Amino acid sequence: MKKIVLMAVIAMCAAFTSQIQAQNTPGNDKTKVEKQDKFYEIDITAIPQILQEGVNNAYQDCRIKSVYVSNNSTYVKYKVVLETREGKEKKVYFDDKGVVVKEHSYFKD
Repeated sequence: MKKIVLMAVIAMCAAFTSQIQAQNTPGNDKTKVEKQDKFYEIDITAIPQILQEGVNNAYQDCRIKSVYVSNNSTYVKYKVVLETREGKEKKVYFDDKGVVVKEHSYFKD
């Protein structure tokens, strides 16, 4: 009787361990969704003054095409799409203090 109970406990532990490993695999969609920031577009006229000053200080020769705000990020708060005088677009990420966090440039198709 003790052997049957022991085998049942071992089987349950093995099943539980395999479920935990399946949840923690890198290809699992649940982990990707939690880490991804969601940005929502806002009107250009509604951007905060501190962001406007940050854009003007860092990118004086660029025009703001669109602005996106993240509601769940603690590091990146704003995504701003800029257009240079040459017609190139830049995607720049700002924090909530108007400081550039990351910049990505690409050509307009």
